[in-house]
Amino acid sequence: MIVDARLATEDPGGVFDVIRRGVRRSGTKQARSDPGLQSRGGRGIGEKCGLALRVVFFGTYDAHRPRFRVLRKGLELAGLQVIECRAPVWGRMEDRGQIDNPLGYLRPVLAWLLAMPLLALAYLRLPPHDVVVVPYIGHVDVFLARLLSRLRRVPVVFDPFISLYQTVVHDRQRVGSRGLVGRSCRLLDRLSFRAADHVLVDTAAHGRLFADDLGLKLESSDVIPVGAEPDLFRHEPLAEGKGVVHVLFYGWMIPLHGVDTIIRAAAVLKDPDSIRFTIVGRGQDYDKVRRLSQELGTDSRVRWVDAVPYGRLPQYIAEADICLGIFGTSRKARAVVPNKVFQALAVGRPVITGDTAAAREWFLHGENCLLVPPGDYHALAGAIEKLANDVVLRQSLAEAGFDLFNREFSPRRIGERARLCLSEVV
Repeated sequence: MIVDARLATEDPGGVFDVIRRGVRRSGTKQARSDPGLQSRGGRGIGEKCGLALRVVFFGTYDAHRPRFRVLRKGLELAGLQVIECRAPVWGRMEDRGQIDNPLGYLRPVLAWLLAMPLLALAYLRLPPHDVVVVPYIGHVDVFLARLLSRLRRVPVVFDPFISLYQTVVHDRQRVGSRGLVGRSCRLLDRLSFRAADHVLVDTAAHGRLFADDLGLKLESSDVIPVGAEPDLFRHEPLAEGKGVVHVLFYGWMIPLHGVDTIIRAAAVLKDPDSIRFTIVGRGQDYDKVRRLSQELGTDSRVRWVDAVPYGRLPQYIAEADICLGIFGTSRKARAVVPNKVFQALAVGRPVITGDTAAAREWFLHGENCLLVPPGDYHALAGAIEKLANDVVLRQSLAEAGFDLFNREFSPRRIGERARLCLSEVV
């Protein structure tokens, strides 16, 4: 069940529409009138009385992001009641990391400032609940959530998904670690993590990286993997394996993904005519990667596709024989398993990705995927050729990966993990 308390529509100007229309609520009258859900301070009795736990998602988060969509769906499947208290200030800005001009942030920042009092008002008018979850990217929202939740006497759980410091310093390599921006992002990370009663992380390795970089212990945290949406990323039978083998990568061209490693691997294939690559996406390293491809003579074997709508990604995955994960060499790249890996498993495609501590938490090399050393394009080329020449192995990895997805990464399984976590926090 979803009790909708969102503040605005999904259009880019949603927050400004709220100012004109006032706070919009729906579905809350019945919840308010249920005396069985009342308790001191407005907190829901929830599972302590055998009732469904009530969870409030709070902030300016992007409801279209896969991390949020999977977590919300999982909680619903686990029987929790979900309330959204949200102001969408980012509009259609698909990748905020591509904004080079600081003025590009001016409108959403102003929208965020205007949204704060409206969010506070909407939250205080919500029905009783048990816990507040601040989703990605809520590094500022969590401070307001902490203040308001104390009035309702409920805990705050923060799902940061990323560290701002790691993103701008190591992932995107936009600024130095000792500069004003880098230091400010690290401070904001530290304060936002401390503002929460509990933190969710996508891998244990990522949690350790958060702790190391930010100087935190993170004693109260739980691992909730990213997962994927099987309703969108539907399983499709793998092709018989006749003719040219198609290899797919999609994502933003950023250092984290190591797309240059993919291009270098394509250049050293022993039988390049039997393998074709499709690379979907743009980003800060796009021009650099395209120049590398031209220099190495791989452009004729690579189909370059601009960023596509999220809903079209399953089609590209289904058309592929092999899907690629990430191969960056940064500490962040070694600590995460990206969306694309889980999505490929859901569709039923064999995956090759970097051999990292994060990947080893879930995957077994040669059993449900192939793992190669990050940045090692010779190893990647060898893994691609191995799968291209062995149809039986491709099918075996695809089936084992799909089974693993259903056991560990489906929304239902992720919802079960999250329910246990939230129940302990409450």
